[in-house]
Amino acid sequence: MDFVFPKERAVKACLTTMAKITAVFLSAFPLLAHGEGNSTMEKNCRTQTSKWESPKKVLEQDNVETREQCQRAAKQGDAAAQTYVGWMYWEGLGVKKDNREAMKWFNKAAKQGYAPAQHYLGWMSIRSIKREGDGRTTLREEFIDHDRKMKEAQKWYQKAADQGYAPAQHDLAGLAGVSGSSISYAEGDRLYRLAAEQGYEPAQINLANRYKRRADRHRDPKRPQFLDETKAKACEVEALKWYRKAAEQGNMGAQRELGKMLAEGQSVKDEAEAVRQFRLMAEQGSVVGQYELGKMIAAGRGVKKDEAEAVRLFRLAAKEDGKGSFQGEMQYELGKMYLEGRGVKKDDAEALKWHRLAAENGDSSARFELGKRYAEGRGVEKDESEALKWYRKATPTKDGAAEFEVGKWHADGRCVEQSGAAACKAGAEGWYRDAAEKGHLGAKEALRKMGKD
Repeated sequence: MDFVFPKERAVKACLTTMAKITAVFLSAFPLLAHGEGNSTMEKNCRTQTSKWESPKKVLEQDNVETREQCQRAAKQGDAAAQTYVGWMYWEGLGVKKDNREAMKWFNKAAKQGYAPAQHYLGWMSIRSIKREGDGRTTLREEFIDHDRKMKEAQKWYQKAADQGYAPAQHDLAGLAGVSGSSISYAEGDRLYRLAAEQGYEPAQINLANRYKRRADRHRDPKRPQFLDETKAKACEVEALKWYRKAAEQGNMGAQRELGKMLAEGQSVKDEAEAVRQFRLMAEQGSVVGQYELGKMIAAGRGVKKDEAEAVRLFRLAAKEDGKGSFQGEMQYELGKMYLEGRGVKKDDAEALKWHRLAAENGDSSARFELGKRYAEGRGVEKDESEALKWYRKATPTKDGAAEFEVGKWHADGRCVEQSGAAACKAGAEGWYRDAAEKGHLGAKEALRKMGKD
């Protein structure tokens, strides 16, 4: 048996007691047991939840260790970590998806004043608003539910926005003029600007869109009370400024709008810079960028004219199975190149194929072209009924060309569905007048001959 002096025995007992206390302490605070400082882990969770990206994207980029670290920090009361854990439950990444559990963690963080959590609670309130006619509630119940949740959303957005959190400022601005919200349009402008000045892309784009719409309103002859060219130009300057800022961050929507404004000379004309913006989009695989760049190259605007390169770009952008009005526009342009033999060997059959696809997608120019083909029997069997059908479908046109053609068919008594030539001819004036209002000289002359000018 070893002899132990009383003093040494006391020291040994003290060390044993301290070891036990340390073990208990580390079990209660696992971050320290893993050799991680609270401040380091809290900073990491805060960095992740402060990103202006979707929670899902942030979570997918993180590894399992980061998720586990934030879960431990959340249990110790760190607001950023609690927000992170809320994201995990909401997205179902790293844990089983559980919206109630997500709400619990968001509320914990929001009550500590953490802006990203407050913002997310506002977003969730908006998302949970019932849509009319869902079959589960009456319209009155839906109105009450809408009003209550809109107020709840505004409350949380406001708390986060007051801390300068750009995504909350942006989303709160989006409530301007919405039923149940007390945010005015002027306040919406202020909030968009605050977020945009922090470099928040969605705010920059929405602010630019607002100024662009106002410029259009100040030039709209149908709203004479707003006509003001000075204000229109001032709005264009602001729109261009904010599109440029978002474009510099690589936002393709902003690049397109900036390119279009510069190409059209809205505020400033700079075709070379417009080409650069469209090229940036095209290089990222954007069909919109490919199409817009193709148009500029085909016309030699801001770049050396190269019709073969334009055809190549149009082929990349236009798809045979493409649907929608924008695909229709691209299909028409490609068909036009085949029709005219520009940058490619002239091929009437190929042109007809693309124009038919475009017409079925609602493109007015393509529909007008089909009308002419059936009227002339060019590439198709001549068919007056089909010609009139496509001319009518082409309306309204910007220059009144389709309206004029329909008017001519009525004046000649060839509107096949009408009973009798007299009834058919009676409709000519209306079509001519529609075309004349768009400046069509042939329609104006036709009205003069009818004594209706």
